[in-house]
Amino acid sequence: MSNTGNKTPRQKNDARPGEGNDSATASDDDLIRVGICDASATVRYGLESIFKTASDISVEMVAANQGEALEKLSANDVDVLVFDFEDWGNGGDRPGLEYLGKLLEAKPNIKVALFTNCHSGEEITGAIERGVQGVLCKRQAQPEDLLNSVHTLHRGGTDLSPCATEALLSNLQVKQLKSQANLSTREREVLELIAEGKTNHAIADSLYISERTVKFHVSSILSKLKVKNRTEAALWLL
Repeated sequence: MSNTGNKTPRQKNDARPGEGNDSATASDDDLIRVGICDASATVRYGLESIFKTASDISVEMVAANQGEALEKLSANDVDVLVFDFEDWGNGGDRPGLEYLGKLLEAKPNIKVALFTNCHSGEEITGAIERGVQGVLCKRQAQPEDLLNSVHTLHRGGTDLSPCATEALLSNLQVKQLKSQANLSTREREVLELIAEGKTNHAIADSLYISERTVKFHVSSILSKLKVKNRTEAALWLL
């Protein structure tokens, strides 16, 4: 399915990405070399078909998982990698981000676009923090969006879908609120035990303080975090 051999000159697109134009040709040096990695064969085929409509894009590799992607990236030069790590791996809390780190370590100069279902704002934020320049939502992205994103990333820009922007803003707001809460060391210890589901009595035993002191700390925590109950307070640690 993928095209990994030497490339013959293709028609260069002088109008818009994806629109054919017979007036000029693109040399190998002008081509944007793209890699695709997705667990779904249908998605892989669809992406490859879309990219092949652009005269200045060459699909260099297609992979179904991170292991195959790492192997093929070592043998092929890729400018922009379009992938989804949502189904990668079974071990660890965030295996997709771990594999992303390995990819970027192997190819530090590659531009990366995450093409995902946008289920996890935390993973989107983590991917961007690790160097992903583009995020596109599978449920919303049109073929021209994918083509434009590849061109934007190749030029050194960024392309974030509304869901990615929302995830970043939400994460920033949480961090700001946490810093503003200014919990003391003891209050944070109490909060961590609350998150573990411990009662006031159990917290008192764990920290060698009175239950009355625990109640005082819990009240202070709820006030500083501006939450109504212990469950909402525990969510701050997520």
